[in-house]
Amino acid sequence: MLVTSASFLVQAKVSLNPIVLDEISMANKNYAVGLATVQSKANDPNIQKLNQLVVDPKLKDYINNYFKGTIAPVF
Repeated sequence: MLVTSASFLVQAKVSLNPIVLDEISMANKNYAVGLATVQSKANDPNIQKLNQLVVDPKLKDYINNYFKGTIAPVF
């Protein structure tokens, strides 16, 4: 997921400002990472729960508050 990838850089105190996507790219959602699984696991309760958590509004708020615009949720 995009959050996980960028969070490693943030934790390492690497400035994301030079690599932040511009507002047009964010609006067009040109760069995003999503949840994927094999078809046989699509109805697995653990996958379903993870999918619910990934798009939870609380996660969106956390991303916006913690990363302060260096990355943004696209859901």
